[in-house]
Amino acid sequence: MTDDEVRNLFVTCGALLTGHFVLTSGRHSDQYFEKFDVLRWPEHVATLGAELAQRVRRSGIEATVVLGPTTLGIVLAYELGRQLGLPAAYGEKGSDGARMVRRADHLKAGDR
Repeated sequence: MTDDEVRNLFVTCGALLTGHFVLTSGRHSDQYFEKFDVLRWPEHVATLGAELAQRVRRSGIEATVVLGPTTLGIVLAYELGRQLGLPAAYGEKGSDGARMVRRADHLKAGDR
């Protein structure tokens, strides 16, 4: 997929919002990609997962696991792991608010 095709997928789902947005980084933008509106559609998750997998393969990254945050990151990490044939792990918020992999018994030293 081209970047324009990915953008059009977000547009089709109503997931590309326009207006004035203050991002978490503090920067301002006139566009916002609302992943929740695209990830409700399993066929789009599969399409985006396949594209992400292709980009990872082309990049030469030698991953052994895919790690994603909770709050819809699980959906993408799962699908990317499925597409790459890798296990997925999930970063959950601990009691102090920091992200951590709490269910890590399947991970081993040296995993990338």
